[in-house]
Amino acid sequence: MCPSTKNTAGPESDPVRHATAALIRTDPYLKPYEKIIRQRLSKIRATEKRLTGENMTLADVASGHEHFGLHRHGDQWVFREWAPMRRPCF
Repeated sequence: MCPSTKNTAGPESDPVRHATAALIRTDPYLKPYEKIIRQRLSKIRATEKRLTGENMTLADVASGHEHFGLHRHGDQWVFREWAPMRRPCF
């Protein structure tokens, strides 16, 4: 896995800023925590992108246990294993 410690402003920063601003409009007492809220929302968004690969929903990822593993199918057992693709670090 590629280490990602740098917080770069990219296309994901606009929705994060928008969500943070909407949250602070709803509850102005959160204003002193705006920076940390934005950082946490950015991390949540990055984790979601990493898990889903932007090709599926979080619900699809979370229900993987229904497909992978050992399951009875008719009169036989089926075992499916998942192996993640390793992406090169550049």
